[in-house]
Amino acid sequence: KSKVAQQKMIKAFNKSHRLTEFTPGSFVMVKDEEAESAFDPKYDGPFKIVRRTPKGTYVLRDNLNRLLARNYSPDQLKPVAQSRDIPTKETDHWEVEKILSHRLDDEGAKTLYTVKWKGFDETENSEIPYENFDSKKAVDLYYDQIQKANPHMLATHARRLKNKENKLTKALQKQASAQVAHKAPTTRNAAKKH
Repeated sequence: KSKVAQQKMIKAFNKSHRLTEFTPGSFVMVKDEEAESAFDPKYDGPFKIVRRTPKGTYVLRDNLNRLLARNYSPDQLKPVAQSRDIPTKETDHWEVEKILSHRLDDEGAKTLYTVKWKGFDETENSEIPYENFDSKKAVDLYYDQIQKANPHMLATHARRLKNKENKLTKALQKQASAQVAHKAPTTRNAAKKH
């Protein structure tokens, strides 16, 4: 009787816990363990699968062709459809060193961020909209610094801008999820220097 119950439990577990195999060269999103609120994106990326380790974890590479510091288990990964819009080492892509300032565009619809690019001098600084960032972490760090520098005067303004950008992130993620579900290419943009 206990063997039958055990077999049923094993079958139920296996049914709800499928291990996904990822092929080297495919793209995945990584579960963001540091998401602080419901508005934060649940996944970060995209990253390229390099290989599977003997222990079943995956080695990943970022858009700048660097290996990530740690390996990820399959349950921390989500496959994404390969797209021409996913930045690779062949596309124009630069790493943000820091965000210097922000302003609304001429229509007042988008926030533009003045960024300092890693490895470039200040004459190469440029303005980019939020959706051109590969990761929200630089923007979060920028708003955290604003809040620390002047917590009383700028906190409300920074929070309002951050909430606006979080809504945009959710909309972009929803759009990307819908495209993956329909086997269409994703619309993820690389941070491009203008």
